[in-house]
Amino acid sequence: MEASIATFHRHGFDRAVVERIMAHRLAYYSPSLRLLALSELPSQTRHALLEDFPPCFLFHGTADKTVNYRSSEQCTAALQACGIPVSTRFFEGKTHTDPIIEDPIIGDDFLLDDVMAALKAQAPIDPISGKPRYELGARPQEKRYYPKLLVRAARKINPF
Repeated sequence: MEASIATFHRHGFDRAVVERIMAHRLAYYSPSLRLLALSELPSQTRHALLEDFPPCFLFHGTADKTVNYRSSEQCTAALQACGIPVSTRFFEGKTHTDPIIEDPIIGDDFLLDDVMAALKAQAPIDPISGKPRYELGARPQEKRYYPKLLVRAARKINPF
């Protein structure tokens, strides 16, 4: 959490503002630390608190300069310590915004493909037909909105 706060500060989001938003309790608002605290509860208590917790899917770019991808590794370990099903995927060389802004602009929406695959894998199965209760249609092939050169230039100046 501290590393993220320092990064936000470098990007122009003043540290004091972030600390005030989090009531000067940064560790309290760390998802990983909160999950690790839950993992130390007696198993019966932990199970009662987490029995309806859904499976988690974490996606992170290894070139993310805003939130280091190691934070997703820590969160994965904390979720596993609580017995929560988690699937983590790291995208080599991708930044904080590549999967949600730059890549879809050039027609490569791999993150949407991964999210749709995760949803499909979680679809409830109809006990009579044996088929998923809902089907996700194929997404249309994306078209490129801007020239690749322009998107590469935008990546260079994007602070995230």
